[in-house]
Formats: sequence, structure tokens, C-alpha cells
Amino acid sequence: MRIWNYISAVLAAIIGTVILQACEKVEAEEITYEEKETTIVIYMVSNNDLAGTAVNNINKILEGYIPSDGNLVVYSNNFNLATGEKLGEPMTLVNLFKDEGGKIIRDTIIDRFPISNSATKERLKSVLSVVKTTLPAKKYGIIFWSHATGWLPSGYYSKDTDDDAIETSSDKYAGHFDPYAGMVKSFGKEGDTEMPITDLANSIPYKMEFIAFDACLMGGIETAYQLKDLCDYYIASPAEILANGFPYETVIQPLFEEDYTAATKAVYDYYAAQSGDYRSVTISLVKSSALDEVATQAKRIFDLYRDNVATLDVRSIQPYFRYNKHWFYDIKDFMSKLAGEDAEAFNEALDNAVIAKYTTGKMLNLNIDPARFSGISTYINNPSNDELDAYYQGLEWDKAVNMINAPDAPSL
Repeated sequence: MRIWNYISAVLAAIIGTVILQACEKVEAEEITYEEKETTIVIYMVSNNDLAGTAVNNINKILEGYIPSDGNLVVYSNNFNLATGEKLGEPMTLVNLFKDEGGKIIRDTIIDRFPISNSATKERLKSVLSVVKTTLPAKKYGIIFWSHATGWLPSGYYSKDTDDDAIETSSDKYAGHFDPYAGMVKSFGKEGDTEMPITDLANSIPYKMEFIAFDACLMGGIETAYQLKDLCDYYIASPAEILANGFPYETVIQPLFEEDYTAATKAVYDYYAAQSGDYRSVTISLVKSSALDEVATQAKRIFDLYRDNVATLDVRSIQPYFRYNKHWFYDIKDFMSKLAGEDAEAFNEALDNAVIAKYTTGKMLNLNIDPARFSGISTYINNPSNDELDAYYQGLEWDKAVNMINAPDAPSL
């Protein structure tokens, strides 16, 4: 759910026309790439209602930093960047870089992938394999761009869950149309297909320097832990992301410079400079190697206090959801209320893992207390939900911490 309005369409058309004239699309001869320092992939599942915003974001990419000793690869629909028109269904893979003279080159690596769904593990693995083979680099990073619903099973977020609702301060429209629906993206949705995080993790064939999500609700402990062995750093939002997405004109350069704190702050700075409802953001940077200690401390707490989860007043815990989508709470606030002073070691481990975190104090009509903002969300099985609890037990996080006590966890 991304916003796309007339003003941004006009700006994209103007910018796209200028940029297309300034860029060269290589067709006459094939480029052979030598190993470069860094290759960054932006994987856009854009064959959906986000297509218009994809055009805007690609134009923003072209406005910003384009590397000389690196590759910036965009997987997306084939768009006319001046008009926003989608040129057929097949997806394309385009590499952006500057030649020795400083001219921006747009080299189409693949102009027609076979028609298939981009929100599948087969397509993601295929794209990343092509990138590795064609664009060798010492280091790789990836931004996933699309709709997303955190760790939840495919299709669950959109189910009718009124019978299992938790009333919060943002629930005055619960059960009715969300007036902010057009402003947020609620990884990878194409048609009726969504990619669960277990499939996503199994589809990344080599380790990344960083994994970032320009998508909603991916800043949870479940997603970060599922992907921890596949990246050194993890950037995501525990709440929703507004439809404008990342400020690609400013966020790309610090990613190439490996200044991930600056890249995370660039997302915050963009939204902090907005007004009204658009001044809404949560964004965090996690050091993956520190997550094992977080899990160790979490397991200790659950072993001692697991039975108390069912008696917690979850309405007192900082939420990151709006309306009745009550599967995302602040993990430090949760653990502190569950274990009291005994959560001190856990909180210290979490602070060592979350090395940067920013919020404007709200996400649309949801208030977020900066003092209780740890930067990471978690599921709380209160009230218990048989379907979700069974699925949750198969995630690597619950296997490590055993929040839901089940000795025979399923394999996802």
C-alpha cells in the first residue's frame, strides 16, 4: 500500500526525461565486469499496486549516488521512467554505474526474465545467482522493496481477525476501513503470493554485508534472527513504512561507504523533515553477531517466567501495530514487564545488538513513546493463537528461546 499522487507523478516524468537523456543504455556491445568492491541489489517486487511508486523511487536512485567502483543493481518491472508506463510484464535486471568519464551507464543485464512471480524463492535465488555470476564483487548488500507483513505466515495479515482483537489507542476505526491505507505498505506480494521469511532466508545463496527492508513491519526479532547468519547488519522498521519508502537520493552513498548508521539516519531525517501524518517513521540498525546473546538472555527469561506471559496486560506494552493487527510489540518493553529487574541482562544484550534506532514518536495514528522504543518488535502469544503459535515454533527465534513451550517444533 504505497501512496502515489499527481505531484510526484509530474515530478517523476520531468526528472525521468532529463535522466534518460543523461544516461546511456548499453545495447550494442556486452560489458564484461571485473570484480569491484561492492555490489548492492535493490530487489523490487513491483508488479503490483506499488508500480507507480517504484518509478518514483528509481528516479530518486538516479538522482543520487551512482558508484564508480561498484555496481548498483535494480530488479524491477521494465518502466518508462519518463511516463511511468509499465512496458509489459517481464521483469528486468539493470546495473547502474559510472564509467571512467563519470557518465552514468544503465546496462540491462537481463531485459526479459521468463514470466513468473517475483515473490517466490525460486525467482529471488535466480536473480541473486545472476548478480553473483555477472557482477563479481568483494562485498554484497541487498534492499528488499515491496509490501511486507513481518514474520507472519503468507496471507495471514489480511485475514479477518476481529474475533482475536486487542483494543489499543489506535482502534477507533477497528473493523472499518483504514483511512491511512493508501499511505503505507502492508515482504513481497505479487497477486496472491507472499514470500514467508523462511523461504526468503533459504533463497539468499551467499552472505551479504547488509540486508535492508524498505517494507513494513520487518524490524522484528523473528525476522532479524532468521536472517542473522546471512548478513552482518540488518536495517528495518518494527512498524509500518510510509509509501514513499527510503530516500534513495541520500541513502545509497552511505551504504556503499559501509556507514550503515548514516544510512539508517538518512531514512529518519527524511521523514523527520515532513509534517503532519507524513512525519512518521521507525527505523533501526542491528548488528547480527550480537543477536545470539540476545537469544541466550531471552531463553533464560522465558525459562523462568514463561507462564506469566498469559497473565500480562499486553495493552500496557508499546505496540507497533495499528488497529487489530496485534502481532508486533516492543521487545524490551515486553521483557521488562515480564521479568522486571531480572530483564537487565537481556536489555543490555539488546542494546548491544541495536546499534542505531530512530523514531519520530508516531506512525500515523499510533503513538510511539521514544523512551520505550527499543528498535525491535516481537510477537507475544497473549492471547494464545493455535495457528500462529504452531507456525511461530518453526521460526529460528522460537527454536532458540522457546517462548512457546513445545519440545517438538515443526520444521518450516
